[in-house]
Amino acid sequence: MRRRDFTVYIANSVQQGIEIADEVRPGHAIVDLRIGDESGLQVVKTLAQKYRDIKMVVLTGFASITTAVEAIKLGAVQYLINQPMPMKSWRQ
Repeated sequence: MRRRDFTVYIANSVQQGIEIADEVRPGHAIVDLRIGDESGLQVVKTLAQKYRDIKMVVLTGFASITTAVEAIKLGAVQYLINQPMPMKSWRQ
C-alpha cells in the first residue's frame, strides 16, 4: 500500500481504529474481522454511520457466510478471505 502512495495507519483495537478514522477521515479502510478479542464489524458499522462515502473492505482468516452478509449490510464494499500460505510458497 505504501508503494502506491497510500498512507497506512494501523489500529490495535476497535476504539483506536475509530479514533484514527476520526482524526484522518480516510476515503478507504481495510478492516480485519477480528481485532484482538473484538469484532472489526463494529468499526465498519461506526465508520459507515459517520462517513457515508468511505469504502471499506473486510479482510479475514475466519470467514463465514453470516459475517460476510453482516459486513456488507453494515457498509463494507468487499469481504475478502485471507488464506494462509504454506512456507514453501514464500520461498518460490
